Amino acid sequence: MFHDLVFVSPGLTLLPDWWPDGPRVRPLEDVQQLILGGLARKP
Repeated sequence: MFHDLVFVSPGLTLLPDWWPDGPRVRPLEDVQQLILGGLARKP
């Protein structure tokens, strides 16, 4: 999906890492560890 694109920080990562809700106060649930998100741009 991201062929020839440049990732924007934090790159391809767990979706909860994209949400600026502050530090995690509890571990992720199993289903939250299966969802990835990414943002990239054309160079």
